[in-house]
Amino acid sequence: MTNRILVADDMPNEVYHKEFPDYISSTTLKKYRLSGLHFQQEQEDGFSKSPALLLGTLWHDVITSKHKSGKYNWENEYYVFEPKINEKTGKPYGEDTEVQKAHRLEAVSSADGKTLVSKAQVDTALIMADNIFANPDHPSYDFFMKAFNAGTPEVSYFIDNFYKGINIRIRPDLDIGKVVLDYKSFGRSIEEFPRAITDLGYDISAGMYVEGKREYYRRVHGVEVDEIRFYWVVQESNPPYDWAIFSAEHFLESGIDKFYKCLERHHYCKETGVYFGVASTIADKNGIFRPEPAYYQKQLNKLL
Repeated sequence: MTNRILVADDMPNEVYHKEFPDYISSTTLKKYRLSGLHFQQEQEDGFSKSPALLLGTLWHDVITSKHKSGKYNWENEYYVFEPKINEKTGKPYGEDTEVQKAHRLEAVSSADGKTLVSKAQVDTALIMADNIFANPDHPSYDFFMKAFNAGTPEVSYFIDNFYKGINIRIRPDLDIGKVVLDYKSFGRSIEEFPRAITDLGYDISAGMYVEGKREYYRRVHGVEVDEIRFYWVVQESNPPYDWAIFSAEHFLESGIDKFYKCLERHHYCKETGVYFGVASTIADKNGIFRPEPAYYQKQLNKLL
């Protein structure tokens, strides 16, 4: 078993996500924050993108395409698809109608492997990106642009035998040595993002990226790095498309701990072939949860 690390800064996104099944990504690994059963279900069902997730990916690629390296162009990856309109009603045919299915199949054939997106999604992604790059009055504009120009987009790290024979892979949206920026489109008000960090497992992903970069410095440069800084660049995917930068500094300790717990669960499931449900993740011998109400709920209960 090797301890090699492979690094590539010009790998197509499609190749990274589909052609290295022996290396687990944070998106897949963090399914274990729920249970092994949830991880197994995703493996069997495959990964499909919702409209919101597709918009987020497109927005991310539009931002990456603006980098001075010129290595990425979102227009090479997407095909604008508009549904067929029923002339009698002036509205699109239903997605399940034979007419619409045939129209979509024709678009897929013409797309030559590109991802289908609507014009509305393209327009939204362009507006969102413009709100970041064309707004020098934003308090975080200088910080972001300095990082964006200094960093390298989409660097892929493949780390063999990271933990108990498990290979991992990470792909920072923007890699600046000991600093990582991660782009997140957000469908809710931006003030709600801090709660989403733990709800959606973003802290686990941050922990995995930080630990992966530390391992890179150990193996490749032979040095211990005390701190890898991690930031989320977050933008609302609805008007007014506000954006802000959030530091992960207060989430990393718990995120790293959760990351290793997910790795341990993955190792157990792979070794035993047993993909446990959520009741197996707690210490109670009968698998019984005993949740406590949050502080505001306790206060509300006093009024009832």
